[in-house]
Amino acid sequence: MAIDEKSAVLVEADGKATVVGTGKGAYFMRPTQAPESCEKSVPLTFRGISVYRVKAGGHFDFTPWTGDGGTAYSLSVEHGKIESTQAGKSLY
Repeated sequence: MAIDEKSAVLVEADGKATVVGTGKGAYFMRPTQAPESCEKSVPLTFRGISVYRVKAGGHFDFTPWTGDGGTAYSLSVEHGKIESTQAGKSLY
């Protein structure tokens, strides 16, 4: 999970979260597989990183790994270069 300095994530005991604040929100990230290449001095190759971006006021549930009020997409790193499945290849 990544958040900016003007946002916060409030998580209940049941795994349900609400994003609050005036910032850009939070990013919930989860790998779907192990990295293929993760060694010193070797470009990273890490495919299938599931991302869910939630703006302030949106919700996320850690148990089924779903949310509302956000955007789902995937990231991959190919030989050190980050690629996104979002329209326009946007990382954010």
